[in-house]
Amino acid sequence: MDEKSILQPVVEMKIIEKGPVIVHGPVKVITPDGIVVMREMCAICRCGNSKNQPYCDGSHLQNKKHVYEHEEFF
Repeated sequence: MDEKSILQPVVEMKIIEKGPVIVHGPVKVITPDGIVVMREMCAICRCGNSKNQPYCDGSHLQNKKHVYEHEEFF
């Protein structure tokens, strides 16, 4: 490890089965329209149904169709 990587905090990403990716930061999220948002924690949508993209709004709990249905978990 170099000195720069030692000084940076560890970011934890927890993949929730049939749910979002929970990211504990600090996290810098850059949206498709270029808006930069700094967060300490965020839940990133994987189902594709959230009306608050890129963040999870819980839509995966109500919808039957999910983008991640073909993913393989490791």
